[in-house]
Amino acid sequence: MKKVLFLLFCTHLALAQVTAFEKDSNTTCTYPELIAFYQTLATQHPSAKLYTEGPTDSGRKLHLLVISEDKTFTPEEARKRGKTVILVNNGIHPGEPEGMDAAAMLARDILRAKSLPKDLVLCIIPVYNIGGMLNRGVSRVNQNGPKEYGFRGNALNYDLNRDFIKADSKNSRSFQAIFQKWKPDIFMDTHTSNGADYQHIMTLIDTQNDKLQPALQNLGKSYTASLYTRMKTSGYDMVPYVNGFRGAPENGIVSFLETPRYSTGYAALHHTVGYMPETHMWKPYPQRVRSTYALLKHFISPSPEQIAEIRAARKAAFAEVKAQKTFPLTWKVDTTRHDNIPFL
Repeated sequence: MKKVLFLLFCTHLALAQVTAFEKDSNTTCTYPELIAFYQTLATQHPSAKLYTEGPTDSGRKLHLLVISEDKTFTPEEARKRGKTVILVNNGIHPGEPEGMDAAAMLARDILRAKSLPKDLVLCIIPVYNIGGMLNRGVSRVNQNGPKEYGFRGNALNYDLNRDFIKADSKNSRSFQAIFQKWKPDIFMDTHTSNGADYQHIMTLIDTQNDKLQPALQNLGKSYTASLYTRMKTSGYDMVPYVNGFRGAPENGIVSFLETPRYSTGYAALHHTVGYMPETHMWKPYPQRVRSTYALLKHFISPSPEQIAEIRAARKAAFAEVKAQKTFPLTWKVDTTRHDNIPFL
């Protein structure tokens, strides 16, 4: 009887997987801790598979966790079965680490609850900038926690969020291989903001609608609107990314022009609706992680109607572009048009 009780106790401990953040809310994971966490998830749960992908400038390879309730673990199977593919990228700037912690906890919670919608395949890059994550210390001196974190530049000191189209880094070329292989329908790249002070914990950059094919523009508007509504119900009044004011705040916030050097601009080139959350660096780290967790949870939980809309819109967008004759190459912010938003 004692042996049986001991074995059951050990099994319970194996399933009680916690992150460094959950042990100390002003702490973010190290690279070995993060990868070990994902390796354990893939070992414990049949509906998860952890891939080792292409190289980075650090000498280490990227990882990709794929979650699917019916074990649809390849892009070929996903397309054959008509799955909607969601890709989440974390740690492009490891000094902005809350996405890495939030995504790890959310992946664990989804797998435990078996709560991923059956029509979805969820792909998560645990950390994109491995070299920056390994370069651990304190580099964002105005940031309110955690105690230690990674560096903005990668192993060759490239800012990877300026390298999506020129692809000077091995990181970028490996990311492009993942992106073009899986062809995600919607995409999110987690960040932390800096600069102005305001009450909002979470701000959001979404792919500018006029960059999307006409068939995708209604989807972009409706999906973004649903994220704002659902975040409000979770206690987070989200606003667009505070890129810069036209003088005083009451004169307006200038929309961020996300060209293809950035992740969301790159996603738009592939008819993928992209999002870049930017939490407020002056808010306490626990608030930033929990708001990122909430946004990721809402992002990967589309309704059946939204899933159908995503499929139809992307199919129509690819049909449109085959017949398209001219393509815009440059963009400018139109300051003659504006929307009104509540800003705290």
